[in-house]
Amino acid sequence: MISHYLHAMAAGYGAIVEKSQRALAQASPELSAHWLGKLQELDLKVLDCLDELLKIIRYDLNFLEQYYEHDFHKRLTQDHRFLDEIEQIADHLTAVTANTGHERT
Repeated sequence: MISHYLHAMAAGYGAIVEKSQRALAQASPELSAHWLGKLQELDLKVLDCLDELLKIIRYDLNFLEQYYEHDFHKRLTQDHRFLDEIEQIADHLTAVTANTGHERT
């Protein structure tokens, strides 16, 4: 369950990179510090969460599988909701590139 969620997050981050590169190529002024700040905040929260997971993995894989996995997955999907934040940022970047209308060379 956790690995599926992390793969979905990685795919979402890939979409953000692709869309932000398009916005940068278009010299889009809508690529604001606000959204870059939201992405930075998200990155820090994700890193903290992954650090916690790595500590448990290093501690005891049996504990992870038997006791920790379901609670951690629940926190990912219901508390942290990283995929929702990733989607929100990606949607904004999609709108930014759609509003610009053409790419600069």
